[in-house]
Amino acid sequence: MSESEQGLEQTIKIAVRDAIKTELGAYKVDKEQHYKDHLFLADLRQWYDDIRSSFWKSVVMLFVGGIAALLILGFVAWASIKLAVGK
Repeated sequence: MSESEQGLEQTIKIAVRDAIKTELGAYKVDKEQHYKDHLFLADLRQWYDDIRSSFWKSVVMLFVGGIAALLILGFVAWASIKLAVGK
């Protein structure tokens, strides 16, 4: 690459950098704040996954517990009818 081509390339890079800085400058986010936002989102995603997991575990436990309670009540009713009839 010749010296004039390198100079032209450098000029284009500077022009593009300045154009981006001018157009996107208003949207610049502080690096530290950006990092903290990512940490917050990671924590929020973990919290959501934990809540979702806990919710489904609770639903399954309620379902299993309900079936177990119905079985126990059914057995108690069956046993009490057997005792009342005497057979």
